[in-house]
Amino acid sequence: MLTILSCRIIVLVDYSLKIRKHEWGKMKAIIEAINAKYDIEAKEIIPIRDMIGVVFLVISEKGKYLLKLYKSSQIFDVVNTFDIIDHLYNDHANNLTILKTKFFQNRFTVVYDDKPYIGIIMTYVEGEHPTREEDFEEIIKMMKNIHLRMNHYPKYLPYLGKKFYISRFVKLLLELKYDKEKSKDLETWGTEFFKYIDEAPRSFCHGDFHTENLIKDAQGELTLLDFDASSHTTYLVDIATFCDMTNFNHLEKDQFQKTLDQISVCQELYHDFPDREWKIMMAFIPVRHLELIATIAKARGNEEISQSFLDQQYDWIKQYRELFIEWLNR
Repeated sequence: MLTILSCRIIVLVDYSLKIRKHEWGKMKAIIEAINAKYDIEAKEIIPIRDMIGVVFLVISEKGKYLLKLYKSSQIFDVVNTFDIIDHLYNDHANNLTILKTKFFQNRFTVVYDDKPYIGIIMTYVEGEHPTREEDFEEIIKMMKNIHLRMNHYPKYLPYLGKKFYISRFVKLLLELKYDKEKSKDLETWGTEFFKYIDEAPRSFCHGDFHTENLIKDAQGELTLLDFDASSHTTYLVDIATFCDMTNFNHLEKDQFQKTLDQISVCQELYHDFPDREWKIMMAFIPVRHLELIATIAKARGNEEISQSFLDQQYDWIKQYRELFIEWLNR
């Protein structure tokens, strides 16, 4: 059962264990599909993670690449992803690129686990994840630059509203037959919090801006990954996500204040946040809990979510709401 959720539930897998779980024939089929579409001479693929999409490291004659497979139903997310990646690369705002096929396409199709998947191959950035403590200033500067560059993005981006952030979670509670009174409370509290976000001016947000989605190379340059949750919602989502100092499973009172302190440091580098924006960012943090739980259930199945975990989250959001109201009344 799911007991710990961190950031967007990035699950790193043990290579040898994961390879044992996959039939070698499936690996061979993916390699053959890659070599039929791309001019890179792939020799081996190594599973890295399996969550919202399946990610592999591709070893080829021409170097290393990242392969991400999406379910065919995620086609809209895929198109958004490579359009944003191309825009930021061409605008010199991010180093990530999409490798084109022999026919200059951004994606290819392959059968995986007896189902059709969409694959995109990206450049592999050698490096390590930065730390919030050591690289805070550079990360915030990069975030601000990407937000500014995306102000001129010429293509459509979706607005992720209440249906995405709240209603999916409420539906999950119903499917899991969770306690009706607690479900009603969570829906009410989620709606209360989301009103702040819904009233924010629309702007680009990456949607999952944290250190696990950043790579720092040997020269100290940062590259941002994973644009699957990007939308035209509000840039404050990214700041709240990055500055969130709360523990996902066990909330302590001082963590609320630590988050406020972190946002204070951020505004010295980004800009002065008016009261309304402070409220939006602090309101987003519990909303993110509901969204993450619904997202992981959709990707991995409802059986990943236990009743005890939901009780834990109920207590977390109830306590956070009390701290939020106390903060508003100061």
